[in-house]
Amino acid sequence: MPLLLKMLEEAPSLGQGGLPLSRDSRLLAICEHMMTEPATDHTLDRWADEIGTSGRMLARHFEDETGMSFGHWRQHMRAAEATTRLALGAGVAQVALEFGYSTPSAFTVMFRRLFGVSPHQYLSSQ
Repeated sequence: MPLLLKMLEEAPSLGQGGLPLSRDSRLLAICEHMMTEPATDHTLDRWADEIGTSGRMLARHFEDETGMSFGHWRQHMRAAEATTRLALGAGVAQVALEFGYSTPSAFTVMFRRLFGVSPHQYLSSQ
């Protein structure tokens, strides 16, 4: 039991859509920024410059804290936020543009890769 409690204590907390969030205040600020502005396309190196570290160090720290690579986390965050906006009635084209995709079809390809169905099929199954 003590081991289980220790593991739960050290596990990353979950944010919106079940995404793991960092306990580190600097990484948490990056995650929160990307959740409020999902089209933000800052590279890991740019974020590293902003907090005064290297891109490699930030990548390792991000993965240690969240259990996911930065790119993987960002893709899943965008998908989770997109499903919410689509469920609230936003159109695929609108969501695609808000999230920085060049075309609705590029967004649909990403969505299908993650969920196995198109956004329209996903919504009709919910």
